[in-house]
Amino acid sequence: MTDKRQTRLLMGIPHPRTKGGPPAEVPLLVAYLRSHPEFSIRTFYYGSRHNGVEAQESIPIKVLATLTTYIEFLWHLAIFKPHVIHINTAFGSYSLLRDAPFALTAWLFRLKLLFKMHGSLDEIVHSPSPTIRSLSWVFFKGASIVGVLSETERREFQSRYGNKVRLVKNIISSSITNRDNQYAFPPDCIYGLFVSRIDPRKGLSDLIAALPSIVSEVPSFRIIVAGDGPSMEECRQAAEKNGSHQYIYWLGWVDADSLGELFSIAHVFIFPTNYPEGMPIALLSAMQAGLPIVTTKCRFVNDFLVEGKNYVAINKGDPADMHRQVVRLLNDPELQNRMRVENPLFVNGYGIETVGEEFVRLYNELTGRNTHSE
Repeated sequence: MTDKRQTRLLMGIPHPRTKGGPPAEVPLLVAYLRSHPEFSIRTFYYGSRHNGVEAQESIPIKVLATLTTYIEFLWHLAIFKPHVIHINTAFGSYSLLRDAPFALTAWLFRLKLLFKMHGSLDEIVHSPSPTIRSLSWVFFKGASIVGVLSETERREFQSRYGNKVRLVKNIISSSITNRDNQYAFPPDCIYGLFVSRIDPRKGLSDLIAALPSIVSEVPSFRIIVAGDGPSMEECRQAAEKNGSHQYIYWLGWVDADSLGELFSIAHVFIFPTNYPEGMPIALLSAMQAGLPIVTTKCRFVNDFLVEGKNYVAINKGDPADMHRQVVRLLNDPELQNRMRVENPLFVNGYGIETVGEEFVRLYNELTGRNTHSE
């Protein structure tokens, strides 16, 4: 039974069938809030119920799913009567269309709505389309607070929509499960680890193009690929074509509990993304494990990390530069050791209690409650 003094929080969360950062991170925040004496939390599934790889949703299915979710949302509003609504979303063309009815409802009924954006695409942020601009206006008009993951996004959106745009964090679990002996990799190799959904903008094709040159200088170097996606077969074919297939271990999608062993095996984490990337969970998890990092300068890297201390930078879409920088890192034990020390220290600020309390303060701001004075 809900205590009348508790803040009632209604949260839209990713379906457990989906894959990626939000389905791994959001349940940690939910667990923290469920244990918090000042909150009563109710959740509902928001967004796709497929993983985006095995089953692609057609437009009619997306529309029907959004309508069903919206009806469920209205039912929760009537029964639960939340003080605060927290919806986890992104800033893309479909997600804006999906979010519009929820934002409009919050605006019309003066509900306290917090949108947490797990990412935004530059082509949508700067879109000249009147439809996208109108949907963006509704999105920000209905929100009381919009949480973004990078300073770049905060500055961009704040210049247009004011102080309701806030910098927030993802939670990184305080411990990484290590299932020893699940993978039988040769012990005498040097391993680079790639963990991501595989699509054309994640940069795996650039790594494959660079791999023969890297191996020519570091013969024991191998790549572990943990992920799947629409470009998997294309990348496999590219590896066959340039002869690098013999240096790659294709694991497919790997659950979070199995990543611990991969982090313990790997010598370097390679993140060659061409996306803006607000706060990538895989990268932060690799940092928590103490791995040296080779990455493009996405938003998160530019805004929060220090080159030469946390990572070595590579140019986007430049296999030749990737070859140079990976070999440079592998040949520099001092640089590797610096990252092994500094990267776990950085991730300490992303623990469940730290981030959980940051959200508690945002909810209390929306309700006008000051827990420290009660």
